[in-house]
Amino acid sequence: MKKVIILFLIILTACSNANNAGDLKNNPANVDVNVESSFPYPLVIWDNQKYKVTTDEKININKVIGEILNYSTDEAQIKEDTDNFSNYYPKGTQIWSIQGVDTKQAVAIEYEKNMYVKAVVE
Repeated sequence: MKKVIILFLIILTACSNANNAGDLKNNPANVDVNVESSFPYPLVIWDNQKYKVTTDEKININKVIGEILNYSTDEAQIKEDTDNFSNYYPKGTQIWSIQGVDTKQAVAIEYEKNMYVKAVVE
């Protein structure tokens, strides 16, 4: 009976996958992790001012004041001097002033031809 129990334990131990100490490729200390910060909402930076994009499309545009020159979805890539940037709109997207509204309060973003959305200062 002892031989059967010992044989059972040997077989059970041999089938066990609990000993991965020698498997270095799955060791968490050896795995490269790419951490990417993400934005909580669509954002535009123009004239060193951060604008949160809204869903308001009822806008009377005035004139083109700039365009998106920098695009990224990685928040860690924003530096203090980053300007003409968006985490949502591609390079080349035009930024417009809004009639009767100071650009230090809000701007309009042309997301499609003749289609605009309001972006307000955070």
